[in-house]
Parts: sequence; C-alpha cells; structure tokens
Amino acid sequence: GKAISEGKLISVRSLCSPFSAEPEKAYLSYAQSYSLVEYLLRNYGENKMLNLLTLFKEGDTYDGALTQVYGFDIDGLDSRWRETLIVPTVQAERVWLHPALIAVLSALAASLALAGALALEEWTWRRSCGQG
Repeated sequence: GKAISEGKLISVRSLCSPFSAEPEKAYLSYAQSYSLVEYLLRNYGENKMLNLLTLFKEGDTYDGALTQVYGFDIDGLDSRWRETLIVPTVQAERVWLHPALIAVLSALAASLALAGALALEEWTWRRSCGQG
C-alpha cells in the first residue's frame, strides 16, 4: 500500500529485468510480480496463463507473448493492473518475509531464469540444425 500511495510502484517493463539487490526494491519487485500474476489469473484464467508460459518457453518476447495471449503488451498490462489497485485508507503494518522464504523465492527466480535460458538455447540450436 505504501508504494501505491507514494507513487513508487515499479513499472512492469522494469520487472522484466533482474530484480534489484537492494532488499526494499527486491521485496517490492516480488510483491508486484505476485500481484501481476494474481491479476492475470483472476481476470483471464489459468488457460491463458499456461498459453503465456508456453510462448515464453518457445522464446517469444514479453511484448509478443502478452499481445498474442491477452491482446495487450507490457505497457498495457501495467496500465490495466494499476487501474485495479486501491490505496488503503489505513496504513497497514509492514509484513517482513522470513529470510529463508526470501532465499527460496530467489532460488526459484534463478531456476526459472535458467530454465528459460536453456529452453531458448535448445530452441536456437534446433532452429540452426533445421529441426524447429
């Protein structure tokens, strides 16, 4: 809520890059990413999310995959998602994630990035060998 009320949300386009090493920004990046996935699932369903993930695995760009599945690019997702955010009237107490959970989330993010890189490498190799 504080980032919303203070206008300090990170753009969705910036979330497509590696997260900041600064704990405050990293926390906000994970929180926003969770909120974005929740928004897409709640408003468009699981099948579209699976289609999006398949396109990512096949090497599509973020903009291309989002446009193909949802009909809008990263900036469109950003504006639609922001329209759904509500500024709370009462400042909520900050919830800190346990360090072990942060480590698990970081490892998961790294694993997903590695899996994506390997899938892209395999796709590029198959394409260069005429198998794709």
